[in-house]
Amino acid sequence: MKLLLDGRFIGYGGGGVFTACCYRELIPMLMEAGHEVTLVLTPKSAAHPDCSALLKIAGVKTIPIATECLTLTHHWRFRKEVKAAADRFFYPHFDMPWLCPYPSVAFIHDIFPVLVPGYTSWLKRRFFDAVCSRTLKRSVAVAVNSQWTKSTIVERYGIAEEKVAIAYPGCDHAVASADMEKRSPFIERWGGREGYLLYVGNAKPHKNLSRLIQAYATLPQELKKRHPFFLVGSRDRYAHKLEREISRLGMDAFVHHLGYQPQETLESLYGGAKALALVSLYEGFGIPPLEAMSHGVPCLVSNTAALAEIYGKAAFAVDPTSKAAIQEGLVRVLSDNGIRAELMERGRTLAGSFTWKRCAETVFNLLI
Repeated sequence: MKLLLDGRFIGYGGGGVFTACCYRELIPMLMEAGHEVTLVLTPKSAAHPDCSALLKIAGVKTIPIATECLTLTHHWRFRKEVKAAADRFFYPHFDMPWLCPYPSVAFIHDIFPVLVPGYTSWLKRRFFDAVCSRTLKRSVAVAVNSQWTKSTIVERYGIAEEKVAIAYPGCDHAVASADMEKRSPFIERWGGREGYLLYVGNAKPHKNLSRLIQAYATLPQELKKRHPFFLVGSRDRYAHKLEREISRLGMDAFVHHLGYQPQETLESLYGGAKALALVSLYEGFGIPPLEAMSHGVPCLVSNTAALAEIYGKAAFAVDPTSKAAIQEGLVRVLSDNGIRAELMERGRTLAGSFTWKRCAETVFNLLI
């Protein structure tokens, strides 16, 4: 079979990490089975470090195009720029090109833009609904990252359950030798030699970061001094708004936005963390806790959506709408040695059960 994989998401946040990691396992799997694999890439995605390993796979072909994903123009320009023959097309997001001529498999990570009140305008919600519905109905099969995501799209869009397969993301399991030097500049500047609270991800409203920082602000002063709060993620308009909130709360001395960090630095930051927090209101999966757990880092998560499904008793779960509950959870994961020891053991076990190979095998079976 001739298979076309869209690689334009590589470099786009969590979806880009998923695409690169899944393809790293999927492409060799497909080629070993005798299939022809072609990647669709933009100059930006092709130049991203996460793409370099894919381009080194012997025999993989590429189609360079100018049109970025997640743009209105890609819905009609894709067909003009991609003229290769293909038996199947894999698109790792909700907005498959409208004029895509191939039998396709889509991957849906979540539908939070239509679930989070006030996240976006009424018009954009309608547009998201229309695009996602079209993608789901035109695809020959759909992969999702959790049972929660599957349930939400089946309920909202009325597609058949048997059309949707769950392909749980994996985890690049940590090595014990995470380079301490990569995190040293941050510790030397802001402290945290005894470990810091860590958040990894974007600052969009559904991530609930404002409430998390408000809860952190109520911690005892001594606890904040020992464990500053490091935020890792792109500095976009949401992050700038959050930084203003940090200043308003008088937390500039304790909460520090490190911006985007390359994977090597991120691994080092995981290795030095006292705890990680992800108390999102909605989450299709939530990979950062899994990555932190592979480093033996206790995690605080929401007791809602996919986070409850994925992490269960391997993380300390709280009501994400309660600042008091989040504050209590932070105290536990930062200073209760008994709970920390339990979470570290359970977390390592859980992280070991999620692999990118298993994720790729599910996608493989949908494509072939």
